[in-house]
Amino acid sequence: MAKRPGGAMVQNQLPTRSQLVPVLTKWRELSNKSALWPMVVTILFVLGMYAADAQNPYAFPIDLQEILHLNKWPDVGGQPVYTTWFIILVATYLNLASLYFIYRLAGKKKSWVLLVGAAVFTAYVMTSPVFDLGYQFFYGFLAGGSPSKATDFVTKLYRYIIGTGLFEELLKAVPLFVIYGLTQYLKPQHREKYGIQEPLDGILIGAASAAGFAMIETVGQYISSSIEEGWMHGAVVLMNNHYLPGNISVDSAKLLMAKVMGCFPGVGLAVPRSLDQAFGHMAYSGYLGYFIGLAALKPEKRWKILGIGLISSAVVHGLWDAIPGSMTLLEMVIAVISYAVLAAAILKARELSPQRAFLQPSIIFGDAGLAPAASFIPAAPVAAVANPIPPSEAPKPVVVETGGSGSSNLKIGNRRLTIVPGLRLLAHQIPGLKPQGEEDIVAEIVRNPEDPAVLGLKNLSTSAWEVVTSQGNRREIQPGQTVKLSTGTKIDFGSTDGEVA
Repeated sequence: MAKRPGGAMVQNQLPTRSQLVPVLTKWRELSNKSALWPMVVTILFVLGMYAADAQNPYAFPIDLQEILHLNKWPDVGGQPVYTTWFIILVATYLNLASLYFIYRLAGKKKSWVLLVGAAVFTAYVMTSPVFDLGYQFFYGFLAGGSPSKATDFVTKLYRYIIGTGLFEELLKAVPLFVIYGLTQYLKPQHREKYGIQEPLDGILIGAASAAGFAMIETVGQYISSSIEEGWMHGAVVLMNNHYLPGNISVDSAKLLMAKVMGCFPGVGLAVPRSLDQAFGHMAYSGYLGYFIGLAALKPEKRWKILGIGLISSAVVHGLWDAIPGSMTLLEMVIAVISYAVLAAAILKARELSPQRAFLQPSIIFGDAGLAPAASFIPAAPVAAVANPIPPSEAPKPVVVETGGSGSSNLKIGNRRLTIVPGLRLLAHQIPGLKPQGEEDIVAEIVRNPEDPAVLGLKNLSTSAWEVVTSQGNRREIQPGQTVKLSTGTKIDFGSTDGEVA
């Protein structure tokens, strides 16, 4: 069914209120569109950046003697953090944009409350004493200390794999292991949104945790250091060119540059470093998350799977850190490999997903319903997955009223479901619909009480459906109403199409 098929043109008829003010009838659908909320979030961040700029983020409104209070945020790793709200907003937005990119590639709906919560949790751990203790254990004890410029490459690689790769990947995996352990205690309808049951779940939560890690590392370490280096460079330039009195100290000159330049030296680094750190950490942690989800899918081999995942993600991470900064081409190769590893894990996870027939397509922009989700058609009827009735009690498929074709299939996108009475469809199986209650059910196949041989699809969602019969007649199916499943009937669920074939 083509999206929004054209209706019959009626001449000499006054426009209706919904035609003149479309938002009156379509405002409920807007929240289901994949491109709406990213735009809303973008607008909010842009307004925040303007507000931060209005508060003069590039200069410190303090006296020179107050250097210890120069926009100094909580210490990270024992070092003072110099930043502004403008830089924080830019870095946060770019991290969220990177996470959204991976979210759309995965094509599985996951609660953004959970994803943002995982990011905040990891960011908090980064600023706690736990990080310092872990750093001392992995770097100081296991790796034998941080590598220096004189350290040979093999030793440096070993130390980075243990000290950076193993330590940081385990740290970012903490929320995943917590969620993995709690999943079995969640109600069935909550496991899809908040639990880890398959590799796609692990990839998304792992990438979210990495976003929080990258945020703190970018703002608290790289950008803050760049700001201090900018102050020092400016002070040295002024002193060498005799723009300052000869008896002024370097520290005093640095204070002066801090007052004049503010955090401006770090602004230029905020965009490239945020994207670099976000995608790097998300690639490593998303890959480890794939194995954590695979362990949930295959618990009998969980320890072997987790070991392979941890070692492989730590090796790729350590290899990136071990490459000298001067070897730009090699850095590019490692970066591409890191992303390719994550992309391959996403593709494999989609193939392994028990809900693969209902995944949204791997697209970044636009509605999920505008492109085919996948060429895969499951060999077994999907109804066996969606139907909560035990197989021994499940009713046999019946022939619905078809107008002569004798079909018993309901196509949703390019997925095909066997029509059986009692089949219940959940929100993630018809993307865009929201359930009326807590059971997450948005539609159910029911019998006609007057003629049990005729089946219909009952609307248990919160929005209306648009139906076109095989004769071309149009009607709306409001919540609580039922549409007869006759061959050729087409149903527009909002962001997904259905058809009785």
